[in-house]
Amino acid sequence: MEGDGHAGNWHRQVCLFDVSSLETLSEEEKKACEETYSENITTRGIHLWALPPGTRLEIGETLLEITQIGKDFVKDPSKHTPREIIMHKEGVFCVVLRSGWVKVGDTVKIVPRETEEELR
Repeated sequence: MEGDGHAGNWHRQVCLFDVSSLETLSEEEKKACEETYSENITTRGIHLWALPPGTRLEIGETLLEITQIGKDFVKDPSKHTPREIIMHKEGVFCVVLRSGWVKVGDTVKIVPRETEEELR
C-alpha cells in the first residue's frame, strides 16, 4: 500500500489481524480497539497467527506470503494498548507476491504452493 508504514522492499509490507483475537478483552477495551485499527487488512474467524511463515494467502486479487507472526516489543508492554499487545503476539506480516485490489467481504484462501503458478 503506497505510503503505508509497512510499504517498501522488506518482509513486512502488509499487516493482517484477525479481530476475533479481541474476544478476550472487556467491552470497553474492544470499543477502544475498534476505533484505532492500524492494520492493513482485518479478518474474522481465521486464526492467522496459527499459520506458519511461508504460508501463502490469496485475498481478493492479491497473493501474500506470511513472513512473520507477531513482533518484538520495542518499549515496555505496559505502555501499549490492549490491541497493540495482541497485535504484537498475533499480528501477521506478509510480503506481496501479486498486487491487486482487496475489498470488504473478499475470501481469504490458503494457497498450496503447487497451485501458485496457476495463480500468476
